[in-house]
Amino acid sequence: HFLADRGFECFSFDLRGTRASARPPPGRRRFSFTVDDHVALDAPALVAHALARTGAQRAFWVGHSLGGLIGYAAAQG
Repeated sequence: HFLADRGFECFSFDLRGTRASARPPPGRRRFSFTVDDHVALDAPALVAHALARTGAQRAFWVGHSLGGLIGYAAAQG
C-alpha cells in the first residue's frame, strides 16, 4: 500500500500460466509460451492498459523476481 498511499495508481497482474491467466488462447497449450512472450507481448499490453486507465503519460514498473526481470527486459525495448 505504500505507493497507493502516496497517490500512485497501482496495478497487479498474474503472469501468463498462473492463476487467472492460466487459460491459454484458443489453439495453444497451457505452457506454450516463453519469457520472450512476457517481454514482447504482455509487458507492453500491461503498460498500455495502465496508461489508458489512468490517463498518465508514463509509468513506473515495480516487479518482484520474474516480474522485475520482465520489467528490465521490456525497458530495454
